[in-house]
Amino acid sequence: MKTPLCWLSLFFGCVLGLWSQPGWSTEDGEKIRTVMLELKGNKVDQETVNIVTSLVTAELSKFEQLELITSKDMQNMAKLEAEKQTMGCNDDSSCLVELAGALGARLVIFGDVGMLGPNILMGLSLFDSQQAKAVSRVNVRTQDLGEFPDKIEASMEDFIAPVLAASTNDSAAKPAPKPTVTAAGSGGVDWLKVGGGLVTFAVGAGAMAWAGSQPYPALRAEYTAYQEAVSAGRAPDDSFTSQDYEAMNTAYTNAQTGQFLGGFLLAGGTGLIAWGVMDAFKPEGE
Repeated sequence: MKTPLCWLSLFFGCVLGLWSQPGWSTEDGEKIRTVMLELKGNKVDQETVNIVTSLVTAELSKFEQLELITSKDMQNMAKLEAEKQTMGCNDDSSCLVELAGALGARLVIFGDVGMLGPNILMGLSLFDSQQAKAVSRVNVRTQDLGEFPDKIEASMEDFIAPVLAASTNDSAAKPAPKPTVTAAGSGGVDWLKVGGGLVTFAVGAGAMAWAGSQPYPALRAEYTAYQEAVSAGRAPDDSFTSQDYEAMNTAYTNAQTGQFLGGFLLAGGTGLIAWGVMDAFKPEGE
């Protein structure tokens, strides 16, 4: 039973790898939605934390590529944050992904403000919910809170640099619209879909073949013969052992699982191939 499940995991991993779009590209004019979490305070009063949070938010608002969460969203976020803390989450990847997904955001910014001797320290992390990892970090240190605005302003561009660079690269690398055709044979086939469909179909065929190779029919025949022999008083009690019975059940489960996965993947592969080919026949403008 493990083999088809491994095939399925490998297949979906390959498909997601092919279809995942790296970078930060969005539709023309669309900004990257970004959640700015309230900064945590470590040995500093809440007023200082609020001031630093406001400074960071103000600087981030200057970047046209970002769409910071609104005050209404922040209220919803507060409820989610409370639930997150109740569940024992502590800014780990899974919790941040769920939080960003709930608010429809790609990016999450979180951090803390603390004291270390005479120094006031602020640390920020930029978390990409699609890649489930931090893509940028920055630390700001000062002994005078009045210097924080200038220091934060100077550090925010470096902090957001991965987003700015990727957005620029995505825009520059964005290909021209693919020519559309109204008849077959003009090169409008989506080969990514067709290729994914072929891979899916091949894996499905392999799963079906694996299911057919299971020894369930032979073991079932032996078990039936054993039962008939026992009923007639001809077979010893150990001619079909408990291990044989377990192997028969395992073969049955594997055969059923392989047939199910194989049928599912064969149908999905056929659909992907048809979908990719049909792209060549889309009317212009679609």
